Parts: sequence; structure tokens; C-alpha cells
Amino acid sequence: RMSESKAKENAKDVGAKARKFIVPEKKLKNPMHLARFKTSVTNQRILNMISVVSDEIRGVGMSKVEEKNASKPIQSLCKALENMLAWMKDFPPIQQPMRFGNKAFRQWHKRLTENVESIVEEILGEVTKSGAAKEISTYLRISFGNPTRIDYGTGHELNFIAFLSCLEYVGVVKLPEDGKYIALAVFQRYIVLMRALQTVYWLEPAGSKGVWGLDDYNFIPLLWGAAQHISARGDKTLTALQELKPSDIHKKEYK
Repeated sequence: RMSESKAKENAKDVGAKARKFIVPEKKLKNPMHLARFKTSVTNQRILNMISVVSDEIRGVGMSKVEEKNASKPIQSLCKALENMLAWMKDFPPIQQPMRFGNKAFRQWHKRLTENVESIVEEILGEVTKSGAAKEISTYLRISFGNPTRIDYGTGHELNFIAFLSCLEYVGVVKLPEDGKYIALAVFQRYIVLMRALQTVYWLEPAGSKGVWGLDDYNFIPLLWGAAQHISARGDKTLTALQELKPSDIHKKEYK
């Protein structure tokens, strides 16, 4: 496995200005492709982001994050996610016989598709001159589920993490400085939005593993939520005798 320092060094070798951005397309089509991806710098960047953010929010509750101190790109992304949540009022669920997959979701997603590149351009600021928006916006668009199948799962969530990793790659967000804002401001809004979309439009779980999966829709809240509870009751790491209770997990500090 590549070290964090090596991954960062490789990332600096090819900056936003030095490469040509293209609209992404599916490349992982068989087990051989997947095996190659697991050893790639791209995969290491994604894992590194998850790991660094986890470290930055150890024992940190929601009230400890002053969003007014966040960078402009972070604030722009938070505002964009809030606007996406507000769009739902324009597309109420329609009456239909099936339980899962309300077709009004397609209207919401159509608005997303029409606006996503301009949203990313706003977040990128000066970096948008490199043409990065057309590539990076694809990951954001895919982050909210599939409008054809009207479903959502951990693969879509991974696209959101990939989107955040892209923002770090082009220098728009910084690690570790922005770590706590990524988790407790940006990702928190993303999860609120996704739970609303799942509830209102009855998005079907994509690729559900049933009892073998931790959750039908998301994994990252389990990882970053666990990080928040490390040392949450003092300086010492929680022991088996201090196990978390449901009431601990549902406190506003950790939602």
C-alpha cells in the first residue's frame, strides 16, 4: 500500500493546469480492472481522504465546527447542497401504485443534471479556467442516485467521496485543514439531503447485501461517526466497558 506522503507527492506531479480534463466514463468492467484500481494512486487518494478526515474529527462534535471559518469553496458547496434540498419542494412525489421508486425523483435529478456543472464552477473559482468542471461535475451528478432505476447505494456515496477527492486534487480544498468541515459541514448536509430523497421518493437500495451489509445506503457515516466518538468521553479511548448507547449516537452533536 502506498504511503500518504508518496500519494501526496504523486498528486503534486500532475496538477490541474498540467492535464487535460475529460468527461469520465466507466473503466472498471471486470475483476482484472478492479484489481488494478486497488493498487492505483487514485484509490490511495480516496482512502487517504477518508483516513485524514477521520483523524481530524476524533472526539469532535457538531458544535465544535464554526462554519463561518470554513473556506469559500466549502461554504459554496454547503450552500449548493442546501439549495438541492430546497428543490424537492418543486417536485412533490406523484401518486403511483408501486412502493419504491417515485418517478418525481427523475424531475429532481433532471434539474441537478442541468445545473451541476455551473454549481461546480462556482465551487472551483479560478480553477474552473482549467476546464476541470466538466470532469469533476460528473462525480457530483452521480452522487445522488440513478434516475433511470430510481435507486441509491454505497456506490453513489463513493462517487461523492471521489468528488471531494477531486476538489482536493485540484487544490480547492486542503487536507488536513478542511477535514472537519468536509465531514461535519459538507458531508453532514449531503447525508441530510440523501435521507430526504430516500424518504420522499422511496429510492430503492442499489446493490443491497441484506443482512451481510452494514447499511443499504451508506458506509461513511459509520466510519466518520465512529471517529467522532473516539475520546468523546474524555482523554482516553473508549473501552468495552464504556460502550456507546443508542442515546449517545443520536445526540445532536453527532448527527
